[in-house]
Amino acid sequence: MKAWQDKLFEIRQGALALGRRFDARPRRERIAMVLAVVAVLLLAGDRFWLTPAWRHFKEGSQSLADARSAQQALMDESDRRRVQGDAERRALTAEIAQWKERTAAGAQGLAATQAGLIGADRMAALLEQMLPRQGGVRIVGLKTLPPQDAHAPLPVAPPPMPAATLPAAAASAVPALAAGLSAQAAAAPPPALPTASLYRHGVEITVEGSYGDLMNYLATLENLPGPRLLWGGIAMKVERHPTVRLNFTVYTLSVHRAWLEL
Repeated sequence: MKAWQDKLFEIRQGALALGRRFDARPRRERIAMVLAVVAVLLLAGDRFWLTPAWRHFKEGSQSLADARSAQQALMDESDRRRVQGDAERRALTAEIAQWKERTAAGAQGLAATQAGLIGADRMAALLEQMLPRQGGVRIVGLKTLPPQDAHAPLPVAPPPMPAATLPAAAASAVPALAAGLSAQAAAAPPPALPTASLYRHGVEITVEGSYGDLMNYLATLENLPGPRLLWGGIAMKVERHPTVRLNFTVYTLSVHRAWLEL
């Protein structure tokens, strides 16, 4: 403890000696020395305090400016995306409305198309209408064709007719023949066919009669009520004058693959 007191005493005595020496100097020198000390203190303060503080201030100001610029950019991007989202939403709403209109139009078209289609339960009545009723026309052959995809092209010519000949009495037994066709359709499985949304079913008919009677018969088929018939091909051959044999194929559309099989 005494050593520290002695050290403090020596420092105090040194300071007093410096003060006496400072007071002994002329006034101009004392002012110059004070100014020099103040200048040294200002330089040291600028070097170790003012300059770092100013540098930190500038860096902080620049960071604040960058943050404000980034914030403004984010706000501009948010506004742009909001405007773009509103435009896309309006476009999507308009597209949905168009699709609804197209769907409604497609449903109406499908309903109109289905009105002209025929199911297996109505085919017996259709075949009954297709069989000849004119006395001068008699049926010689009748065969249903395998179901086809409705998008497949129609054959340019009727397929070869198998040797399936019906007696002439069939023309006068139309209801019984139609009932027999329905029974055969229930017993025979439908032919294998890839899945399709719409099927084309064909009937190949061979009839005999005079040319005029056959033309009248074809006109009658074209004007049959109900589903529209699609014509696949007609072949005419004179067996013995004036008897003409007519082989033709007609098609109808159905959403059902199952049909009649002869």
